[in-house]
Amino acid sequence: MTVRPCTCSASLRSTIHHPHCSIDPAQSVPFTRCTHQFATGPPVDLLRQLHLPHHRNLPRPVATPRCEFAPVSHLRDSLSQSATAMTNLASEGDQHPPLDLARITRAWRAFRAYRRLSLQVFDSQALAFEHLPEDAKTLIPDVPIRLSHAAEAIEHNADVIERIAALAGITKPFQLDALDPDDLAQTVADFPDVVDGLIAITRDWSAVSEKDRSLSYDHILRAIEKAADEAVSAGTLESRDTFSVLVPGASLGRLAWEIANRGFVVQGVESSYLQLFMCNYIMNGSATPEAPLHLYPYAHHTGMAPSVNDQCKEVEFPDTNPRQLQNPNFSMVAGEFLELYNKEDAWDCVATCFFVENSHSIVSYVRRIATILKSGGVWINHGSLDFRFDDSETEPSVEVTAEELELVIQRAGMRIIRKEMLICKPPFAVSGMINEEYKSIFTVATRI
Repeated sequence: MTVRPCTCSASLRSTIHHPHCSIDPAQSVPFTRCTHQFATGPPVDLLRQLHLPHHRNLPRPVATPRCEFAPVSHLRDSLSQSATAMTNLASEGDQHPPLDLARITRAWRAFRAYRRLSLQVFDSQALAFEHLPEDAKTLIPDVPIRLSHAAEAIEHNADVIERIAALAGITKPFQLDALDPDDLAQTVADFPDVVDGLIAITRDWSAVSEKDRSLSYDHILRAIEKAADEAVSAGTLESRDTFSVLVPGASLGRLAWEIANRGFVVQGVESSYLQLFMCNYIMNGSATPEAPLHLYPYAHHTGMAPSVNDQCKEVEFPDTNPRQLQNPNFSMVAGEFLELYNKEDAWDCVATCFFVENSHSIVSYVRRIATILKSGGVWINHGSLDFRFDDSETEPSVEVTAEELELVIQRAGMRIIRKEMLICKPPFAVSGMINEEYKSIFTVATRI
């Protein structure tokens, strides 16, 4: 592996200077861009590694500890060639080719549109400033400098996203204007998911979020270790390293990785290709704590920002090297939980963190979890019952209270052995203005 310096400029400086602005661009707020080095190695094509699993059981051991993205090599050049891709997918015998192709295509478009759609937001804000009366501009003369800093941060984020996309095999040129109206509207609707992905990277793989992350993950990890030790003591499990854990809604894979790092058999499953592509870069890319990548995940948040330094706060990732994992029994797969997992008595544990709230029917999720657990297996869940679709007019869902959820768990064939309220924080927001906490429910249930 070779190391080369980044070719970007050493600092972000304003390229806009309003005549009434009190800040000289040459003396503007120091804003470190990219003084780090990128470690570069042989490119790894996600679409060569990521495959839609045909197995419904435990993951196959892999030869190396790198995260195995379970085969869609046939999709390498097909993201923009729907007909060809559909033919190839069908010939491979995939059960849901149209849905998977649509998701991959949407992820591809959202990645490729990130730079332009992000900068358009700041263009509109700059235009709004220019339309202010001259006497109003003199009251906030530094706004163009701040917008310029934020735009430069967006440019840097886009460079990182290009690296993520390239590792996923997303390299084909893309013209936003060439999309038909429906596809354009969908891409614009998917754009916030890319922004959320930057926040997810911060939440799961940066030292900045270590404390907040531990509020959720540490309880789950301790409960898993306790369940595994009890199974070994009871003689129902030969050894801890055969204790199997499924992590639905794995997002960027940090929780699944932490479980695997403790020596268990782990499989994470995620339905969002945007997050899977980001996860793939973290797991299989070249960034390390010693040679990290830098992001400005809050640059989009022009509201509730105390200062330009808060809006343009720099975050490094990853805070640990996921490729140092010494456990070959760790994999990530793409797909919907209910579609992929229906084999009875397959898992010793299912661990979910703010996952069941994303369903259209939490009852279906709970019943499926009970089905795939072995007798005596445990479901460890941490969530807030803040349902994703509760205010959607187009995607109806069934929401339940905490009491009703307990009844669903019991009637699905599980017994609650632990329940407590925890204090958590929402996913990271702009530093300094949002620091709210809320109660969440931590539950451990065993299948009877």
